[in-house]
Amino acid sequence: MKFKPAQIFLLLSLYYACIVAEEKVQQPKRTYIVHMDKSNMPDSFTHHSLWYDSSLKSVSDSASLLYQYENVVHGYSTMLTAEEAESLGEQPGILSVLPDVIYKLHTTRTPEFLGLGKSTALFPTSGAGTLDRDFPASITLGNNEKYSGVTLYNGKQLSDSMVPLIYGGNASNSSGGNLCMTGSLVPEKVSGKIVLCDRGGNARVQKGVVVKEAGGVGMILANTDTYGEELVADAHLLPSSAVGQKTGDAIKKYIASAHNPTAIIGPGTTKLDVQPSPVVAAFSSRVGPTGLASDPRHIKSTTNKDFTCLKSKKYTLGDFNYPSFSVPLETASGKGEAGVSSTVKYTRTLTNVGAPATYKVSLYSQTQAVKMSVEPATLTFGSQYEKKSYTVTFTTSSMPSGTTSFAHLEWSDGKHIVRSPIAFSWT
Repeated sequence: MKFKPAQIFLLLSLYYACIVAEEKVQQPKRTYIVHMDKSNMPDSFTHHSLWYDSSLKSVSDSASLLYQYENVVHGYSTMLTAEEAESLGEQPGILSVLPDVIYKLHTTRTPEFLGLGKSTALFPTSGAGTLDRDFPASITLGNNEKYSGVTLYNGKQLSDSMVPLIYGGNASNSSGGNLCMTGSLVPEKVSGKIVLCDRGGNARVQKGVVVKEAGGVGMILANTDTYGEELVADAHLLPSSAVGQKTGDAIKKYIASAHNPTAIIGPGTTKLDVQPSPVVAAFSSRVGPTGLASDPRHIKSTTNKDFTCLKSKKYTLGDFNYPSFSVPLETASGKGEAGVSSTVKYTRTLTNVGAPATYKVSLYSQTQAVKMSVEPATLTFGSQYEKKSYTVTFTTSSMPSGTTSFAHLEWSDGKHIVRSPIAFSWT
């Protein structure tokens, strides 16, 4: 069978098109952080999340938003090929599209446990990976079923009595209710209740803020198919517990079947020397081990180590050596009286796991109600695994009860940047 030149050209063109299409399908994808200029959002979008989704769909039909950044920066993370990332970066309103790089940060205890020998970066704890500790928070349902989640919440706890429980998807007039998106919850349906929110769509801690602003008193954060059984402990601003997909599905089933669903969220605790697990302390978190007593005998029964408590020193939860700061603040008479101020100090010890370097601190805040200072402002490390301590002082004026705000501090040697998020809440 003979082919004419035109037929041969057509066959070669189709073959080439198939090869190109196959190469595109086989291109590896990786996680990218997309930094958006929120002030440049077109008027045609009613919410920035819709703008984010539209920008992503313009370069990839299969990609989805993995996470939205709402506080310090605006944007999202997603899985893209290098070609898709380059195309996305050319769109107006997009400041940068950068590959996600994991900088592991370590407490003075965790490096010994992990046996680290890294030669890059610094610092206090691991943003992802395994730890030899858990941060369990129990959940008891009205049918007496008990489940375990995780939390780093260290504020005022709920009472021991059952509290009404509702699913965010049933307490909303919008499609974002199950995710507890900003403005999605109906206060009349949420007030005085524990709200179950699905993970995804917006920041985990932001979901708690949404629940609290709508009048909710607690939150259960449930994983979906995307996250499975991976648990992340966060320093939430109200009693909370994060649970895996299986537990979340079980609680949803209970809510759907019970006439008046109720639940209790227990206080968060810390268990040391447990088997390494995918339950980790989030970079945007700080431990809240309200279950640990100050009595050395109780501490030894938990950690199997001897401790001596100095009578001259006041021990606080704020001194736990984790990378971020959750600062609960009191409100004078609950009305935010002018002229009333208080001072809170937290100390952290850092370990240099890289080459000798000098790090300088920078402070950023969303509120002028809190003045922050760091002493010393410069840390010079002369060798690997050298330890240095610093103290952050927060001087605050009184604000109305329920007020929340965020800040962060950064240590940088000009090459590496290590960020510690800070959350303020007035109760």
